[in-house]
Amino acid sequence: MEEKQNCIDACKQGYGAILLQEAEDGKLHPVYYMSKKTNTAEEKYDSYELEVLAIINALKKFRVYILGQHFKIVTDCSAFQKTMQKKELITRIARWVLQLEEFDYEIEHRAGSRMKHVDALSRYPVMMVCNDTLTSKLKNAQEEDDNIQTLKSLLEKQESEEFLSEMESIPLSTYHVDFIGPLPSTNKSYQHIFTVVDAFTKFTWLCPVKTVSAESALEKLKQQQKTFGNPIRIISDRGSAFTSKLFNDYCDEENIQHIQIATGVLRGNGQVERIHRTLIPVLTKLSLDDSTKWYKYVDRLQRILNSTISRSTKWTPFELLVGIKMRNKEDI
Repeated sequence: MEEKQNCIDACKQGYGAILLQEAEDGKLHPVYYMSKKTNTAEEKYDSYELEVLAIINALKKFRVYILGQHFKIVTDCSAFQKTMQKKELITRIARWVLQLEEFDYEIEHRAGSRMKHVDALSRYPVMMVCNDTLTSKLKNAQEEDDNIQTLKSLLEKQESEEFLSEMESIPLSTYHVDFIGPLPSTNKSYQHIFTVVDAFTKFTWLCPVKTVSAESALEKLKQQQKTFGNPIRIISDRGSAFTSKLFNDYCDEENIQHIQIATGVLRGNGQVERIHRTLIPVLTKLSLDDSTKWYKYVDRLQRILNSTISRSTKWTPFELLVGIKMRNKEDI
């Protein structure tokens, strides 16, 4: 196995480390340089404390290179070896020592005169990565390794999915949409509600419609577009309105990403489903005297939903969307 060494040095001003690896020529070549300036609190540490601190931070920086491999920690501080042999340590040192347990290492003391490379880094703290021939060989080897390339592609895919998820940290970027109904027909022939929920703020638009068609959905989305512009993406189920060419052509023309989830999968479009579970019972109770009059309560219900504190955000949807509390004549 090729030998790896961590050469480390510390002083009151800062500390430095170099990760060295034995190459094919039998010589030790630098893989990574690390240095850091001490802060006000660290300047007061004893020399052996600084030495342990330097080693801990160096191993954190070099972890991906040395974890699971045997390596040497080379230091010019003999006190460090003695410190590691003590049965009783101060809390700070003991906590650092615990962090060393995941590594397979041995300690080698070396005279300061043979540690000028890391001494320079500790006196003049900088941060740099070496770009020598060994680094180039490692990079080329990684690019030719099929397993590493597979991991890279998987990570890139995960980052892309996480980015899309983070888009729901952003108001008016993601809409969840769906129809609910049929409800008792009104004198204006309304039988359904087209629901739009903003993923981040939970702000909800309730739009009575006559049919569950792409035309009905697009009519309401275009009304919102006048005030709010377009979202980045729309999430819907696979109902016929949303799988239609008309709806998808609109999304393409407006540069909106349309994500379709399987019908009935609550996790995929759960934000709308939760609103609908509240919507029907409330409208039913409000229109007990005449079930065909549910239409006249929709606007008030939308106002109540958007001025009620959400359990998930701890804010009202209206506050998250516009920055102030909704002003109502009554205490909803």
